[in-house]
Amino acid sequence: MKDIHLIMQALRERGYRMTAARQAILNVLLTSTRPLSPAELHRKAREAYRGVGLVTVYRTIEALIDLGVLRRVHREDGCHGYVYVGYGHRHIAVCRVCGKVLIFSGTEDVSVLEEKLEKETGFRVDDHLLQFVGVCAECQAKEKEGAKP
Repeated sequence: MKDIHLIMQALRERGYRMTAARQAILNVLLTSTRPLSPAELHRKAREAYRGVGLVTVYRTIEALIDLGVLRRVHREDGCHGYVYVGYGHRHIAVCRVCGKVLIFSGTEDVSVLEEKLEKETGFRVDDHLLQFVGVCAECQAKEKEGAKP
């Protein structure tokens, strides 16, 4: 939770007030292991602070995406959720069974793929988002337990 102070400072520097509602939204995002839709985020933040409005949720999501600490996640149900990824270049892996998100550093080089895309299509790559979908270790263990007689 040490990042919350850095994020609050960065938001203040961009002209956002650090209200109780915004702090409740941040706390939910920083403690969630699953991507949350704006409606889910709103509901959970209201548990901590009744005065959280849906507009504040959307504005906070936009501000955190601009800071680079929040990532939109494509969920298996076709909806989008949002997950806190922290500072730095990060990628995500989403468990298709339980929905848990694993965040890992994105230091691996994808420049070969970007160069191929640019060369073959003329498309200029400015950035990339990488999301893996699979089954987490906990769900794999549960699957193995269920398979035993």
